[in-house]
Parts: sequence; structure tokens; C-alpha cells
Amino acid sequence: MRTRVAGLSGVVALGISFGSAARAGDGSPGAWYALAPAVSDGPVAASIDFDDEEIQGWSLGLCHDPEALRVRRFSGTDALLSVRGGYPPDFYVCEEGRDAARAGVIQAAVLSFYSALVLPRAEGGFPVLELEYDVLAESAVRVCDGLVGSGQPVVTALTVRGATHKQALEVSTSMVQKPYAGKLAYRVEPPESSEVVTVVLSSEEVQVEGWSIALCHAAGAAELLEAAASPELGQLIAGEPPELVVIDAVPADPFVAVRQRVVLGSQSSPVALGPFPEGIPVLGLRYRVQKDDVLKFCDDVGGATFDNRVTIGGIGYVPRTRTVGTLVRGALGSRFIRGDANLDERINMSDAVFVLMALFLGSAPLPCLDAADSNDVGRVDISDPIFILRHLFLGGPQPPSPYPEPGEDLSPQTALGCERGL
Repeated sequence: MRTRVAGLSGVVALGISFGSAARAGDGSPGAWYALAPAVSDGPVAASIDFDDEEIQGWSLGLCHDPEALRVRRFSGTDALLSVRGGYPPDFYVCEEGRDAARAGVIQAAVLSFYSALVLPRAEGGFPVLELEYDVLAESAVRVCDGLVGSGQPVVTALTVRGATHKQALEVSTSMVQKPYAGKLAYRVEPPESSEVVTVVLSSEEVQVEGWSIALCHAAGAAELLEAAASPELGQLIAGEPPELVVIDAVPADPFVAVRQRVVLGSQSSPVALGPFPEGIPVLGLRYRVQKDDVLKFCDDVGGATFDNRVTIGGIGYVPRTRTVGTLVRGALGSRFIRGDANLDERINMSDAVFVLMALFLGSAPLPCLDAADSNDVGRVDISDPIFILRHLFLGGPQPPSPYPEPGEDLSPQTALGCERGL
């Protein structure tokens, strides 16, 4: 939780001055809160507008749906933080708050404890709070009551000439996604797996300069065995990798987040590539699954904040579409011998025949696609029985690992999975 405090502690002030002390029904002052603009794709400003009133302090809650919006930054305005001749109010709190269903930002201020200092008049209202949001889905930011920060639930109110007046809560800003957001997507492939998944980035009609990804799973549901950049990413720029590729895994109790950050070029020489309408694999992951779980692109989990953005023209955009995947325990067998299509622990002509019959004669399905993918190119087709026959009778190359002993697939980018293994 990010907090900025001057004067007394936030717990004391929010509990005494602006929570329980708020009074309704004692007249409506000529003062009100305003949000601008009416429609925004990120920035929102809160101000206090008034006719001829003496505003001595206030408490304000701004609420949003945490599934649709994420606060990227917030702060009091320069005008507010220098309101006392270059100094902030005697008491000032600005922090994040929550209730059972909503998240948001709380601000409370008393201009002066010892003088009759009042809020200066300003054309269009006196600006008090600036915020920037990531818009994950169309929603709204609303003036609200009930958010809990460091103290008591906050009531939105204005203190005028010593009397605290409850405020109407109809004020809001509609939040829409940035123009490019609808042209960008992240997805997990395949939609269901018990071992290996790939994160795919797609962009329609636009080139991208980089991206950041955070994919989360429950710590008790699966163990991350491997995370690696895709082969396509390693050759993306004229056969070479991007300028910066960082992959790590960080705990976010009770989850684990796998992060990838990619910058295609440098600050002095930016590189933009694409579009990628069909998608480009960028990250491969391999898990040991203990129980079923959902892989999701995570923004705020376990008290940690993560980024899921694609950079276009130096600006980060949150993809409108983020398709999750599912980890399923026991759906696949993880040990096999490459080329041993019928899983009899030997490689001979019967494996080539077994693949041909499955592909062209409608025989029994292949029990382990990874084993049948003898050349390890990420698909099973006629080249696989030919590869086996060339290896057996014409001195062709041996199958890639795992071979000749059973083992796990060490190439997650081309892994196909198994219904059963050895």
C-alpha cells in the first residue's frame, strides 16, 4: 500500500475527523467534488469546486472495480502540496483503500490546525488529486464512501466553516481502453495442458517495440520446472534475439508469477516489428502439476503488482484480450523415448507404420504425440515416419532427446504432450 502522510497519523485522522464525524442533513454547501475528464483512457483528476465557501478540509474516496481497472500512480497535486505558502496541509493522507468488492484511493486533508486557512479559489475548481489507471476493461471511477485504508471506513465529505457536509456520490469518469488495446492479445496455448504451455503475443495492424508478461499459477498446484524464451523470439530480429530479454519467477503468495520483459531495440535505436495477426510464441513454460489450476495473466496478486503491457511508440498498452490456460493433473505422461510412437520402449519399423496408420488409415490415436514427433518440430506428420526409417536403415540422424533412454521433454516450445507415457 502506498501512503503519503503529513501531520498526524492516518489511522487517527481517518477515524476521527472524516469518518464518524460526517453529518448529513445539515444543508448542502455551495461546494462539490468534480472528476475530469468525463471519459478517459487512463488519467483522472479530482478537484473541489465551490461558489463562495470556506473549505477547511475534506475526505474523499474514489472507487473502481479491481477486475477492470488498476491504479498505476496517484498523488496530490502540486497546488495542494504547496497550499500553505509552499508547504502541504497540516494534515494530509493519500493512500490506497479497499472494501469487500471495490478498490480505490483515499485522500483526506485539513489545511491548518492553527489558523483560518481556507482553500483558494481556482477557475474550474481547485485540483487536489491526480491519478493514472490501467484500463483492463471498460468501467468507471466513482466518488464513493466506505473505502478502508489505514483507519476507519472513509466518508466522502467537505468541511465548510467548521461543519462537515456529506457529498453526493453520483460523480464519475467513464474509463475506456486505449486505442491500440483492442488490437493486442496475449493467450496461453494449448488451452489445457498437464505439462507444457506457450505464451503467444498477437498484434493486428500495429508494430510492437517490446512487451512485459506476468503469468501466475497457484504455488500449491504446480511446480515450475522450466521457463525459456521461444525459438521464434531468439531469431526475431534478422536471426538474432532482441536487445533485452529477461525471464524470472517471483513468489506472490499464494501464487507464483513467471515474468518476461522484452525490449526489441535500445533507447537510442528503437526497433518495431510486426504486425503478428496470427500470433508469435514468446515464452515457453514447463510445469509439474499436482492439482488442476488456472494459468492467468496477473496484475495485482499477493500484495505484488505486475505488468502486462505491449509497447507501441514508447507507450505501454494493456491488451484487451488475455486468454488464460488450464493446468490439468495427470492428463499427460511426461516420460517417453523420441520416435517410440507405440510406447513399447523400442524404436523399429513398427513405430513408423504405427504413425502412418494413425495419420492416414484412422487407426487408434497416438498415445504420446511427443514420442511420435520423432524429428521434434512441434507437429506429427508424414515427415516423422520418414525420419524414423532414415535413422533405422539409411544412417540418418538419431531422434532428439529424450533418446535412446526414456526421459522428459526438454524442448517446451515444440512439446505436444501425451495422453499417456512410459
